[in-house]
Amino acid sequence: MSVCSILISNKPNYGLPANVFAFVETLTWLSQSVRSGARTYFESTPDARIKALQQILETIAPKELIKHYRLGATYLKEPDQDRPVDKWIVEKERDLDAWLCEFVRSHREEFQALIG
Repeated sequence: MSVCSILISNKPNYGLPANVFAFVETLTWLSQSVRSGARTYFESTPDARIKALQQILETIAPKELIKHYRLGATYLKEPDQDRPVDKWIVEKERDLDAWLCEFVRSHREEFQALIG
C-alpha cells in the first residue's frame, strides 16, 4: 500500500496512521507558521483536523509544543493574539526540527511501511 493510495483529504487525519499524521500535520503547522504566521495554518485547517492533531500531540509531544498548538487554535478567535506562538516557533525552530527528526527515527517502521 502506498501513501497516495491511502491519502484521503476529507478525513481529519488524511487516512494516515496516527504517528505519520502527527508528523505530517505538525510539520505543516510549523512550516506555515514560519512562512506566514500561525494564523495562516489555523485559518486554513479544518477544525476536525486541528482537534485530531491536538489529541495525538497530547500523548506524544513535548509540553511546550502542545501548549503553543493549543494557544494557536484559540488565538484564531482573538485577532492579533497569535504573535507569541509565532515568536515561540521561530525561537525554538531548531529544537522543534530535532524533535521531528527524532520522532521519525523512533517510528521509522511506520513510515517505511507506507512508502513500501
